[in-house]
Amino acid sequence: MSTLYKFNKYLLFILFGFILAFLPACEKDDVKPDDPKILARNEFYELMKEWYFWYDKMPDVDVEDYDTPEELLEALR
Repeated sequence: MSTLYKFNKYLLFILFGFILAFLPACEKDDVKPDDPKILARNEFYELMKEWYFWYDKMPDVDVEDYDTPEELLEALR
């Protein structure tokens, strides 16, 4: 075999390795920005669980289903 063929073979192998190594880095991150409304609802729910006297009787709710802390409070009643 010629040395040029061996060189091309190794070069192709290295190039393929770099493509496989860095291709997953091109994926778009699926990170949501911190929405102040969501943060407020989460904080409200956590405060209710910490300070509410009957916290053990609170229903489990998904805070993202409610637009405002007031709606969340109505669901917790």
